[in-house]
Amino acid sequence: MARRKFLVADLLCGAGGSSTGAERALNDLGLEMELVCVNHWPTAIETHQLNHPKARHFVQDIATVRPHLIVPEGYLDLLMASPTCTHHSVARGGKPTSDQQRSDPWHIITWLTELRVKRIIIENVWEFTKWGPVDPKTMRPIKEREGEYFWAWIETLRRLDFDPEWKKLNAADFGDATTRSRFILMARSDKRRVAWPMPTHARRPDEGLSLFPTVKPWKPARDIIDWNIKGRSIFNRKKPLAPKTLARIYAGAVKHSWPEPYLVILRNHMSAQGLDLPLPTIAANGTHIGIAQPILLANRNNNVAKNPDEAPIPCLTTAPGGGVAVTEPLVLSQHNSGAPRAASDPL
Repeated sequence: MARRKFLVADLLCGAGGSSTGAERALNDLGLEMELVCVNHWPTAIETHQLNHPKARHFVQDIATVRPHLIVPEGYLDLLMASPTCTHHSVARGGKPTSDQQRSDPWHIITWLTELRVKRIIIENVWEFTKWGPVDPKTMRPIKEREGEYFWAWIETLRRLDFDPEWKKLNAADFGDATTRSRFILMARSDKRRVAWPMPTHARRPDEGLSLFPTVKPWKPARDIIDWNIKGRSIFNRKKPLAPKTLARIYAGAVKHSWPEPYLVILRNHMSAQGLDLPLPTIAANGTHIGIAQPILLANRNNNVAKNPDEAPIPCLTTAPGGGVAVTEPLVLSQHNSGAPRAASDPL
């Protein structure tokens, strides 16, 4: 007799990372997954189809899709959802938003009312916990009412017989080479407690984790960077780098004592770090991390940066302050106020 498949829905699915994680977890339990995926963006669905060709895919807007038509079985063993995070994230840099743009979590409630859902996992940025109304005049969240909508949403989950729990988890603590911290909510409708995973990695395993002797160090960014792919030099560009970008590079150089490698984060809330740590979060639009390749820089007037693989060392003099500076790889994150960091850190 064939065993019933574990029915899973992945809402607002992307490339398929969440689906892959669910599939691996179920395989470890000896279960087979039946997957339903929904996204309004055709490119996302096309990408997901390449990674999960056996899944049922729907190019539908989560705001208008009817769950009972997408899932005729009438139930889900697990519902996973990653509501749009860009209108909650601090990486947005204070840009205008609206209540409608931040409403995706409410559409998940429709799935919980039209279907019998046993388990849910919701992922978002941590700032989601501050979800509240937006001032219609300024188009920005009202600070005095932070969290108002979030707690109303949580209360709705509870009235639907779920007992939600949420934590702030860092992907680097679980073996990924990126310091991606995210809000993770899990809940069940069968009155059983959810089981949270124990960290497998830590920035400094020898500090404060004596109870977990098997914890490993964070995976470094250098292990997943393809050093054979060269980026564009920061020098001799038709359009010079913005002053803020140059300031981040300089900040990283000072912090990490160039020529040691480091990463530069080009977004508004990150700073420089070494290559021995995981990468910071990389969002879908890219241009978040910059890696500085080695260069030779003569310490005198009118110097021009040179590639040490292609050019000899410039003439050295005995003048004070003379000589050559050699820079090593660094990473720059393309956000508003990021700073350089070493390539030995995670992204």
